[in-house]
Amino acid sequence: MNGRCFQVWQISAGWFRGCITDSQTKILFDNSWMTNFPEDLMLAILSALGGLPDERDKTVFYAELEPARAKWALSADNETISVHVTNYEDDSPTAAVIGNQTAVFDKNLFLRDFTAEMNDVLQRFGLLGYRSEWGAEFPMSLYLKIKDLAAGQQTISCDDEVPAADNMGEEAVCSDFAAERRMLDLI
Repeated sequence: MNGRCFQVWQISAGWFRGCITDSQTKILFDNSWMTNFPEDLMLAILSALGGLPDERDKTVFYAELEPARAKWALSADNETISVHVTNYEDDSPTAAVIGNQTAVFDKNLFLRDFTAEMNDVLQRFGLLGYRSEWGAEFPMSLYLKIKDLAAGQQTISCDDEVPAADNMGEEAVCSDFAAERRMLDLI
């Protein structure tokens, strides 16, 4: 297809299909709407990279393959990101393992290919079309944060605060919407 290490082949009627490929391993995914694979994957990427400090425990998630199930586990160090997928025959607690695969990527290459592919998904489907085919909103805030990290920037974060007076007496975290809009302009 496009030579990227992360590829989305099809989003249709609640199915999300594609692959992740390193120099030795090709991990296929064919996930159903029963879990939100794109959002869970983006949370895992950000969690592994430390991009969402409040959500450190999101590096492992499950994806439904109907009837099979896959456990995804991501980890990262300064230079690489690893994706380990364990496939089970079904979603029962005693399900037999039917496959284990691990792919390891240069972190910068993976982030570049991931953001380029998700940008292509947005160009191909649009936000409303994506929601119509997948059945959930495109995880835009997570995508923008990954795009920010891929660009080597730290322009998008929740370091700001909504004053209590502007939020019914409760302080809250916020992000810089102007910075987020600038990232949107790059899509």
